[in-house]
Amino acid sequence: MRRAARSMVSFAATGSLAHSFPPRPTCVTGTQGELSRTLHPLVTISQEGNVVTVNRVKEDRTANAIHGLERSLVNNMVVGVTTGYEKTLTMIGVGYRAAVNGKMLTLSLGYSHPVEMEIPAGIKVEVVKNTTIIVSGHDKEQVGQFSADIRSKREPEPYKGKGVRYQDEYVARKEGKRVCISTDVHVSTACPDSLTRATRFVRSPGQVNRSWIDSFGSLDSFARLATNTCTASSLSIKKNGNPHLKI
Repeated sequence: MRRAARSMVSFAATGSLAHSFPPRPTCVTGTQGELSRTLHPLVTISQEGNVVTVNRVKEDRTANAIHGLERSLVNNMVVGVTTGYEKTLTMIGVGYRAAVNGKMLTLSLGYSHPVEMEIPAGIKVEVVKNTTIIVSGHDKEQVGQFSADIRSKREPEPYKGKGVRYQDEYVARKEGKRVCISTDVHVSTACPDSLTRATRFVRSPGQVNRSWIDSFGSLDSFARLATNTCTASSLSIKKNGNPHLKI
């Protein structure tokens, strides 16, 4: 028997549980609302005060597998109607924002059109600072499913991390594409300090990260700056191994 199946379920004094034999549903009522579920016929429920115990009808492999599942489902119902469930999602991206209009959740996710989603009954959605979405409710399955639907509208991508993610979600990042620069630059004493520091990284062929090129605006901007302020001989710039610019 699983340890989860052996543990008992307790609920607050303000809650109540009405259990019955299948196929009649088991109802749980609390401050957050009411939930009902039809349990598997291989398990039964016994209640003593505010403590509920889930038991097996017979000892076999199927009943053993169902026992822990049904106990967890009953526990989720009790926790839901007493304290409720909540999931927080964060939107990362330029121009990404969310807004709640009545029963509709409107998402701006970089598409040519806004994404509108209808908020199910029993679910409460709150938007904080336009980029944080809080989904709450008393049904754990419903809260998790609607949160997953929101995330699926723009899943986080691994390069810049843009998209919709759970607040505690870890997104594995990948290294972006690199720019290969082959150059022989002779820096004169008239070069600005910023260019002198930059050319230190490109005096010999090698791989240069794209974020360094962006500091100059573009490869062409760097080439123009090099030729206007320095004595450059055989300045050859390649993008991903392909010739891009040669001076």
